[in-house]
Formats: sequence, C-alpha cells, structure tokens
Amino acid sequence: MITNDELLETPEYWTSRIQLDLYSHLQEYMKANGLNRTQLAQKLGVTKGYITQMLNGNFDHRLSKLVELSLAVGLIPKMEFVPKVDFFKKNMPKPKAQVMDNYVIPPVNLMGMAFQEIDLNYEHGDIDL
Repeated sequence: MITNDELLETPEYWTSRIQLDLYSHLQEYMKANGLNRTQLAQKLGVTKGYITQMLNGNFDHRLSKLVELSLAVGLIPKMEFVPKVDFFKKNMPKPKAQVMDNYVIPPVNLMGMAFQEIDLNYEHGDIDL
C-alpha cells in the first residue's frame, strides 16, 4: 500500500491531477456553450474519439497539445512550480488532538511523527497542547 507522501512523489499523481483539471474545464466549456462531444471535437480540430478519451481520463498530452486545447476553449494555461514543503504547508489541514474513550490521540503528520508534545494528564476534560 502506498502512503500519501509516496503518492505525492509520483509523476502519475500530478499527471492525473492536471488531466482532471482539464476535464473539469472542458465539461464547463461544453455546458456553457451548449456543445456536445462532436461539436467540441469540431471546435478543437480533433476527432470525437479523442474527446471521448479526454473526458474518460484516458490521455497523456504533450505540453504543446495541452496549451493548444486550453487556448481553444478560452483558457490561458498556467503552470506553477513551488517547493514541496511550501505546497504541503499551504494545502494540508492542521491536525488536532482527539480524545476517544479517555485516551488522547496526538496529531500526526504524514510521516507518522507527532507534531508536538502533548500532556497526557487528562483532567477535567482539558488537553494541554
């Protein structure tokens, strides 16, 4: 089984994420313009089969094709490169300690290490974090 940290290190994860983003934009464009798959294919200059593949998530574009498709539906493709540490700080929820059956479950990061020491003296419903 793969951990979250391991998954986020794979090219397949990031490729899929970009594909899902493109899929979402294509769906929105089709809906906003009242287009079916055949009409979208004509607009983009591709086959209906290609549109079907894209909408089924079965594609892996060259960067130039991604730019071409984005521009054709009125979008400017923007790619941003950020340090992984900054991405995780911005996008990962802050963990909270939980109490279950009078046991304190400390917050844990994705690497399995406790974020901070917790006073395990559980008195009167208070938890020292």
